[in-house]
Amino acid sequence: MNGGFISGDCGEEFVNNFPEAVFLLDEQGVVRYINRAGLALLGVHADEALGVSLADFVHPQQRPDFNELIFRSKTLSETQKTDIIVNGRDGCSCLVRVSINAYDNGAGFHGLRGVMISTGEEALSVPVNSMSRKRAEYLQHYDELTSLLNRGGFNKRLREEAAMALHKKKRLAVMAIRIDFDRLQVVKDLDHALEIVLFNTLPLEIAERLGTLLFNEDNAARVSRQEYLTMHPIPRSDDVFNIVTLINKMLKIFSEPFISGIKLVTHIGVAVFPDDVPDDDPVRIIKNCQYACQEAVTSGKEYMFYNEHSHRKARERIDFIKDLIIAVKEDRCRDFSLYYQPKVDREGRVVGMEALARWSHDRWNNPDTGMVSPLRFIRTAEEIRLIEELGDWVLKEACRQTKEWQMRYGAAVDLQVSVNIAPSQLNPRLISYIDTVLFETGLQPQCLELEVTERETVNDEHASVIKKIRDKNISIAIDDFGIDYSVLSRLPGLPVNTIKLDKSYIDNITVDDDYDHLVRHTIQMVKGLNYKVVAEGVEDEEQAFKLFKEMHCDSIQGFFYYRPLSSRDFEQKVLN
Repeated sequence: MNGGFISGDCGEEFVNNFPEAVFLLDEQGVVRYINRAGLALLGVHADEALGVSLADFVHPQQRPDFNELIFRSKTLSETQKTDIIVNGRDGCSCLVRVSINAYDNGAGFHGLRGVMISTGEEALSVPVNSMSRKRAEYLQHYDELTSLLNRGGFNKRLREEAAMALHKKKRLAVMAIRIDFDRLQVVKDLDHALEIVLFNTLPLEIAERLGTLLFNEDNAARVSRQEYLTMHPIPRSDDVFNIVTLINKMLKIFSEPFISGIKLVTHIGVAVFPDDVPDDDPVRIIKNCQYACQEAVTSGKEYMFYNEHSHRKARERIDFIKDLIIAVKEDRCRDFSLYYQPKVDREGRVVGMEALARWSHDRWNNPDTGMVSPLRFIRTAEEIRLIEELGDWVLKEACRQTKEWQMRYGAAVDLQVSVNIAPSQLNPRLISYIDTVLFETGLQPQCLELEVTERETVNDEHASVIKKIRDKNISIAIDDFGIDYSVLSRLPGLPVNTIKLDKSYIDNITVDDDYDHLVRHTIQMVKGLNYKVVAEGVEDEEQAFKLFKEMHCDSIQGFFYYRPLSSRDFEQKVLN
């Protein structure tokens, strides 16, 4: 009985072999599942733990605190954490860090999942109050999960090492290490609920690997979920080549697969004391190596050294990200607006429009357009995982505006609005959000179209979401068809209604016979499969004539007919 925490023999065996204690509780805190490491920690066999309240294994003086943790875990969305003393049935007691959060496995079962990580401290004879004070002092300088330094502890240690480097005429290489991993590489037999375990155990293995390269175990810090800092004393005579050798060792230890075969993507920024910072302000070097790391991430390089150029670019990017976060999260997209680019059929009638997000910010506006580049802020929103919140606003505002036009202008009653959906939005939550938006705005499902990339239609997980959305009578269009890895043989059976031919193909149909034949035959085949065809980026009359009169394209979108229009201009030029 595993409560949906894992699925399949492969998943269960993986969790059983996990180095940390993994458990699943019901709403009352009773153990529904626990792996081998958890049984060992509690000093029991499986039949002695299943069906027993986990609180029974907690130090009596801490049970009220533990029960409060259970309550918070059930009522709050964030993961709840605490330190508790576990009294094992084998007579041993130890201090453990517990992380618990609530989940719904999709089958109506609500429960709690979590992980216990031993701190290695014997707790049998430690008074609880004394232990709490000791732990609080420890956590002032150390990371709770990995026992590496935290940011404050690293700052203190950095000042000590910098002073020693000056005294001994040495240098200090400081590195900011950014860690990412591809969620799709996680074992597919595992339920999504196991993610909490991965996030609590990957840092432990990362810390262990870092330790193999450190002069002192207190020369590394975990400063966020994805960022680590290290410092490395080196002779003053060492040149850049020797530092690069150290960086390559760092990259090598992170290139080897982690638990369950997960591979990390690592970027490193490097700054050197006292070369890159004033002697009297060594802590400033942290910002410098973080700037270099950000530049490495942006440029796709494994590592970069700090310099003024990377400093300025990274600082600008960080400021841009901060302003974008404020605009979306704090200002709730107040400075965003939607522009609408009409789609025109063969008779010249506007049959729909694509909603396009625009952002105005005094610091970042392009002087020619008076707006922030959409490519820039959308790409950044995707990188920092802000696209879902921005996408929610775009979807709701597009539906609201379309319904308003339908009510005010009779000619707009059949207009269909198209909204771009990023890959990260294609999850079950989107389905329920669309239902909510359509209910609140009153827009009919057939008046909404979602545009997705070709790649997402052949991703099994995303294709399943797309199909469920289409089953609600909402249209699905493949956007930018042709620029990804188009294979026409994939088209039959795809859960889509419309194919949008990319502008790069349309640009050449009047000047290159090969493109003319390619687009002509693509349209014939697509229409033969009962999909509609929209041509994007049509800019002149000759292109429009070919597409409509010779190739029988269904509709056209491009500057030849309309540029993207503000809502006011759309009313004046299209609806009036």
